[in-house]
Amino acid sequence: LRCPLRYSFLFQPPSSSYIERRKNKNNMKLIILSAFVVLAAVLFHGKEHNEDALVADFSHPPPWPIFIAVNIFAATLRKIADALTPPPIKMMDLADDYQTTMLCYAAVKFRIPDFLSTGPKSVDEIAGFMNTKETLRVERLMYALASESITQLDKTSPDPNKPRFVNTGLSATLRTDIKYSMASMVGHQVEEAMPVWMHLVELFGPDAKANSWDTVFPEFAVSEGGFWKYLQANPKQEKQFGLAMTSLEGLGGKAMALDGPFERFNRFVDVGGSMGHFLYSVLDTYQDKKAILFDRPPVIENAKKLWLEENGTFNKASDRVEFVAGSFFEEGSLPTLEDGDAVYMRYILHDWADKEAEVILSNLRKRIGNKDVTVLIGESAMPDRHTVAQPAVIHHIDMQMMAVLGDAVERTPSMWKELLPKVGFKFVTIYPTRSLLQWVEAVPV
Repeated sequence: LRCPLRYSFLFQPPSSSYIERRKNKNNMKLIILSAFVVLAAVLFHGKEHNEDALVADFSHPPPWPIFIAVNIFAATLRKIADALTPPPIKMMDLADDYQTTMLCYAAVKFRIPDFLSTGPKSVDEIAGFMNTKETLRVERLMYALASESITQLDKTSPDPNKPRFVNTGLSATLRTDIKYSMASMVGHQVEEAMPVWMHLVELFGPDAKANSWDTVFPEFAVSEGGFWKYLQANPKQEKQFGLAMTSLEGLGGKAMALDGPFERFNRFVDVGGSMGHFLYSVLDTYQDKKAILFDRPPVIENAKKLWLEENGTFNKASDRVEFVAGSFFEEGSLPTLEDGDAVYMRYILHDWADKEAEVILSNLRKRIGNKDVTVLIGESAMPDRHTVAQPAVIHHIDMQMMAVLGDAVERTPSMWKELLPKVGFKFVTIYPTRSLLQWVEAVPV
């Protein structure tokens, strides 16, 4: 149960009130039926390897009833697995999670999933592809990956004494030739985030530091631009981070577009939209709309390649997008807004402490003026402190913001209700989605 349950169901269930509005007898029947379908899929999945079948687009959400059923079923299985696992063994699993991360990183760095995508490969073939003579080490690596279901033994190997390996659904996400590859996310987590997490304990105690980032990257101190300055100075890492953010679309990106209140607006303004990966999903969902993509100048230059080049990933919607480069810390560089615009920021304000978030929102409020513009803030669905967020990755993201960016935080509804009035906005409501994210709607006052 371990890998499918820990890594596959990265969705936040909707609020109870939202579920109640959708409950009826037909939905309940569908939920029950869906649970049996999921169970059957797990228990009776086919054994024949099919590489093409592994590369699925998980950005499109199932209908709400099926989504709820899958979450209930997965949560139940997790509880059963936890109940059957003695606490010391569970703690050992938690303690060695970093080892699994590094196994994934090794697979990414040597592009093993790309090599396996062309068919079953022997250890000798994999070692040759990795350009190493350490065949025994490669063999041990491949079995370690298979033990975590990151790869698997080929059941059709003609010689049992010469085992071959193939991709699984997990390793297929690390192929660099697929739409929402997770390879760059693994690279970013290991190369930037993990070294900072190693110093997390320094954020507590009598001599607590402001952040862990400065310990690892002192030449790019948080007070002098921190992570963002680091990216500007390292174009290769800037590209990797952009691709890592693009991979988020495979974790329910379409759900974020479908379940938000986008349809009622005339135009979308994506502030801090990186390469425009989510903007493309929004425009693909609402094909009669136009948009503006706004981000830092080097990011916009990278984005234009994906949108404007003939074979660019997002070329199909390029005629509906205007590109604006600037900084949201400079009110004058923000795009000119119009009545009926929806300005949205997805996973932007969680990068900043309240002080900086207030500056960003204040600049936006000034830019809006007296126009009829709505602001949508997309962040992880962190609940108020009377309960714990599920899945746990929401709290992991919150801790990463703390470690890497200082006082940056995943805000609760109460925090938004306190912050928004300070900068001229009124909190309106929250829209849950079939993903980790929820949309906070605010309007100028």
